[in-house]
Amino acid sequence: MEHVDVVTEARPVAVLASNPESNRSKSIYQRIDVSARVHGSKGIRIVAHHDCAGNPKRKSGQMEGIRESVSVLRSWYPSLPVFALWVDENWTMAEVDDE
Repeated sequence: MEHVDVVTEARPVAVLASNPESNRSKSIYQRIDVSARVHGSKGIRIVAHHDCAGNPKRKSGQMEGIRESVSVLRSWYPSLPVFALWVDENWTMAEVDDE
């Protein structure tokens, strides 16, 4: 990739999964929208990690939330690929399956 826009938010998976209509979710949407609409983004990545202080769930709970947040992002941007990434305790990144 030549350019990357980064949208940072504390506990984005929990925010999007728990209430996609919240003000925080709308803020995430507005920031992604600039990247998608103005900068012509080719895809969206959302990342969760094992030691998230803002979303201190076990991995299974994190996986459920990340899949729900991917669903929200895909509903907002059906023409863009959305990928979920998981960072484990060794700081190794892996793509999360849709299932």
